[in-house]
Amino acid sequence: MGIRRSQLAASQSAKIIAALTKASDAYRQQIELGLDDNPRETAKARIIIRDLLGPIQMCPGPDGGLWAEYNTRPAALARKAVGASVELTGFGGSLRPIATTTEPIAVLDVPLIAA
Repeated sequence: MGIRRSQLAASQSAKIIAALTKASDAYRQQIELGLDDNPRETAKARIIIRDLLGPIQMCPGPDGGLWAEYNTRPAALARKAVGASVELTGFGGSLRPIATTTEPIAVLDVPLIAA
């Protein structure tokens, strides 16, 4: 029975990964369309970026540069993958530390669209 349960879990994981990949590809395609100077496609891309990143605040950096501060919202991608009616909640378990960095990282391989 343990093997059957493992196979079922693997099958469900594969379906979730496939749905997330499809949603990610759809978002990437729409963002790329938004860069082609088409006002309607640009508006759609802005909505996607705001949904994925939330409010974006421009802040001065210690070196005199300008930094964009935002939070990622992975639930937005999950909603796109499984439908708008999904509700994502936590289970109350303990939080695990994650690695952090102060170095700049590339989040998207396309420039952000100015609001």
